[in-house]
Amino acid sequence: SDYGSLTLLLTDGVPGLQAWVNEKWMPVPHVKGALVVNIGSLLSEWTNGKLLATLHRVVSVTTKNNGSDGNAIIDHDTVDGNCDHDRTSR
Repeated sequence: SDYGSLTLLLTDGVPGLQAWVNEKWMPVPHVKGALVVNIGSLLSEWTNGKLLATLHRVVSVTTKNNGSDGNAIIDHDTVDGNCDHDRTSR
């Protein structure tokens, strides 16, 4: 998950973003013109767990260089690829 509060990502159709859902990694589908919104750990704490941080990762599934950059709106720090999969919902 992200350390900060909120991350917005405009995808370009190149696959690779995955979210931890129902105890497995699931691809995040591309929806043309839509933003992917990741809730960060800080926002989860601020809301006492009403909004849960999104456990996610990016995997390389293509050799295409899409040139896209993820930009955090409030905080750009992120956790590396070693994620804790034993989180429980509040």
